[in-house]
Formats: sequence, C-alpha cells, structure tokens
Amino acid sequence: MLPFQQRADAALGVELPNASMEGRTGRRTAETMTAARKQMEASMEKISTLLPEGPLKEDFERERRELLEMSAKAVEMQSRLEKRTGKIEGASSIVQKLVCLVAFARATR
Repeated sequence: MLPFQQRADAALGVELPNASMEGRTGRRTAETMTAARKQMEASMEKISTLLPEGPLKEDFERERRELLEMSAKAVEMQSRLEKRTGKIEGASSIVQKLVCLVAFARATR
C-alpha cells in the first residue's frame, strides 16, 4: 500500500522523483512527523480544491479535520517522548562493579 503522500500525488497526477534513503535513519521523530503532516495537509488541500461542492466534499473535509487532529496529537506525543530522558536501570551499578573488578585485577598482579 502506498503512503498517503504518494497516493494523493498519484490521484492528482503529480510525478515524484524517487526519494533517496541516503542519510535517513528511518527513525520517527517529531521533526519528521511534522514535515509529513505538512505534506499531508498540502496534499489534502489540493484534493479539496478539486472536489465539487456537495456532500462528497463535506465528508472529505470532516475526515480531513479528524485526520489532521489525530496527526497533531501524534506529533505532540512524540515530542513528549523525545523530551524524556531514557534511564537504563542498573547501568550505574554495572559501571561501579566493573571499576571494582579492574581495581581488583590490578591489585592482584
């Protein structure tokens, strides 16, 4: 299944060059999610301008608002996750034990 941007561009007849994956980690960040949301919003705006007035356009606009609200919440949650500092339990005790082991090895030489 094509990502939304590709489907929207295909529907609009826009031809995109192949995007290179060089320099990309594939890791989701608030920055990449915000950029994707902006692209999605721009594509939906293009589609909206092409739709005739009526119930179809009203349904599309309602779904569009809901999708943009959900994506904004997802970006907000990702931002909160990125602000948290990860803590590995026991990491400090492992380092302390390693220092003691090294000191013991030096003392027994």
